[in-house]
Amino acid sequence: ELMVKCADISNVVKPVAVARRWALRVTDEFFVQGDAERAMGMEVSPTCDRFSKSRVDLQIGFIDHLAAPLFTLLAAAFPPVRNEPGETQPPREGLDALVAQLRHNRASYDHCTDLDLEKARDWGERVVVPSSLRSESLSSGQDMGSFSRQLGGEEG
Repeated sequence: ELMVKCADISNVVKPVAVARRWALRVTDEFFVQGDAERAMGMEVSPTCDRFSKSRVDLQIGFIDHLAAPLFTLLAAAFPPVRNEPGETQPPREGLDALVAQLRHNRASYDHCTDLDLEKARDWGERVVVPSSLRSESLSSGQDMGSFSRQLGGEEG
């Protein structure tokens, strides 16, 4: 079960550029859910409120409180295996490299803002925020793709 859970959340152990794109996709999904909850008059789920949570803070919390403990436990369960002289089985590297990548990714968020993270958006789909729910960061009628282009991103 631990291995399956780690596979499910493995975006955080990918190279930084890939992990950041996944962070955007996940938080887009969370924020759309929060927008829908707000529109229906429901209490907005804590991780889904675009007005009270930053994408970077969500990633830091996720890594610190869920991903790091799980991947550390998984790496401890599957340590490297070194061959003794004469053994024919190939050595097994273990999962320490995943934990190292996770730590690197976590450290990259220490000096990252949501605007920095938004620069990782490199796909054409756009998340349109209803005008009634837009934060001050987005001008009226502007979608996230044009917001990304203002930050130096590519046309989607």
